[in-house]
Amino acid sequence: MSAILIIAGSRSWSDSVRIAAELTAYTPETYELMHGACPPRIISGVRCSADALADDVARAAGYVIHARPADWTEYRLSGGKRGRNAGPLRNEAMAEEAARGIVERRWSRVQGFALGDLAKPDGRPTGTGSMVALMRGRGWPVRHVPAHDAEARALALHVYTARIDGQPRDLDITRAGADACRRALRLSPDVLAPGEPWAPSWGILNQALAARKLGGPAAEAGWFTYVEAFRNEMLASYRVHRAHWTALLARDRVVLRCRCRDANRCHRRLVAGFLVRLGAVHAGELPDAPPRQGRLPLG
Repeated sequence: MSAILIIAGSRSWSDSVRIAAELTAYTPETYELMHGACPPRIISGVRCSADALADDVARAAGYVIHARPADWTEYRLSGGKRGRNAGPLRNEAMAEEAARGIVERRWSRVQGFALGDLAKPDGRPTGTGSMVALMRGRGWPVRHVPAHDAEARALALHVYTARIDGQPRDLDITRAGADACRRALRLSPDVLAPGEPWAPSWGILNQALAARKLGGPAAEAGWFTYVEAFRNEMLASYRVHRAHWTALLARDRVVLRCRCRDANRCHRRLVAGFLVRLGAVHAGELPDAPPRQGRLPLG
């Protein structure tokens, strides 16, 4: 069973030699290729388009190609006034097709390969950046070549864990923190606090805390019961709040914070593990902040 490699890239990309060099990391015996079929254009007399050049190189090497052009019909018929979302819709369809291919066992896994800038000068994502975000949001590894002469690197969310100890919180994933945020912002029931998708319910949390107070074998048994219950809650969270997981996985870095002193008996480590299974990298536990110095008495 082949894997599928989704290629995304800039329409100004002109270096087919670099594409050929990068594709040596894959083989047509183990990978099929999918791309958005953006048509080539001539810039300063040079044929450009990462999709078109990758198609040329891959076909010559014997790859099976799945070209998925965007439907710009509405945009053209309206004189360029409607249908501007044809590219993003095509990208979403590509990601959905790849995911469905895994379920249907057409492909064994999905990987991404991106060529060119992921963001515009004003910070907005390019079409390439949007496709990369979709792939990373599904936990698929992505290899990125930002420019013709740049070193390729893997894109992944780097997850740190830490106690809430006065440092910038980044992402408070405690239930108490989520509830406090909801009260402070007066959030409606259908709007989640930032860390709420990864916070345990009070039901399983109170049981775990009661077992911890007992100590000994009861605390140990309580922890393993909590782990299983929390895992089920996170599976439900991933199904119901998929957009929140996707947005988190598309980031470069996050610090998951909780109040537990023992990181090995804290749900922040469990959440980090779930994110790793979706393509993230666990970068470790951050040390506690040094205690703040009190003011010296005056005179």
